[in-house]
Amino acid sequence: MTKELLVDSMEMIEDEFLFEAEEYKPVPKTKMSAFHSINRIAAVLLVLPLLAIMFILLSIPVMAATGIEPAYELLYSISPEIAQALKPINASVVDNGIRMKVSSIDVSNDEAWVYISLKDLEQERVTESTTLFDSYSINVPTTFCSSSCRAISYNTETGEKTFLIRLWWNKAEGIDLKGKKVTFIVREFLSDRQATDQKEIFFPLSEIIIDPPTKKVHLIGRGGNFPSDDSIATVMIMPESERCSPVTGIYVLGAGIIDDMIHVQVSCDNPLSNDTNCVLNSSKYSMIWFNDDHSKTYHEFVFPVDMLETDGFRVTGDFWTYGNRTEGKWVVTFAIPK
Repeated sequence: MTKELLVDSMEMIEDEFLFEAEEYKPVPKTKMSAFHSINRIAAVLLVLPLLAIMFILLSIPVMAATGIEPAYELLYSISPEIAQALKPINASVVDNGIRMKVSSIDVSNDEAWVYISLKDLEQERVTESTTLFDSYSINVPTTFCSSSCRAISYNTETGEKTFLIRLWWNKAEGIDLKGKKVTFIVREFLSDRQATDQKEIFFPLSEIIIDPPTKKVHLIGRGGNFPSDDSIATVMIMPESERCSPVTGIYVLGAGIIDDMIHVQVSCDNPLSNDTNCVLNSSKYSMIWFNDDHSKTYHEFVFPVDMLETDGFRVTGDFWTYGNRTEGKWVVTFAIPK
């Protein structure tokens, strides 16, 4: 084609087609490469977190099934049924020289009794007074199940303390633990109980303060016929004197009369680690609160004023603490027989 013919042919093309062709002209290679690189980087940044999440989700059940406790605990918080199904059977465990094992299991229609024994293989930390002190967990594959644990016996010859776990469920609601796995976890226990029961405390009239100074506290516990549902209460301000100490770490601080009621205040050292506690008999109600660093509790017992005698006020109480605390991690898993 001659140059003249080519020019003539181009003149025959309408302008609108020329403008449309301009819109579809190819992008330079360098610009296309940069555009694709940005997309690839964005895609990688999006996929990597998803892959990490998938890896974690897939790894947790595997780690739980191999006995890795943090993975099991995380999985149990998400799905108790899956966590218990994957938990390996382990009817005996030794930690810190203490052995815990499943001794036997009895089953009825909708109830199971599991006997757990605790034995010290090295010293004498497990005694007749040993208590688990609410430091245990009972993990079951369903939330529709009730459980409890209590000490039932101590064998002086073998040095074994036996605890009974009771599990019960409602088969009428489609719940059945038979064939399912249960995990029992103990983190610490107490022994060497020191107690004084029915100890008489006497306050002469001269030592009972009329309208003592008071303050507001936030209660952590209430007992008896407490007059309100409020967790804030008015209590006496008593000096930290050791007027009477029925048991190591427990101190009777004093007595006072407020609104025609007799108040007696007691302090207990180390309640969270030694279960230091007390009960005064015949009180109408009682109040418990912590000090600022939770190293002690204060108990205030309230009595009718007509209990006041001509020479003073008498009351009896039970006081106790534990001298030995043993920490560890004991975990057993067992299946409820069908």
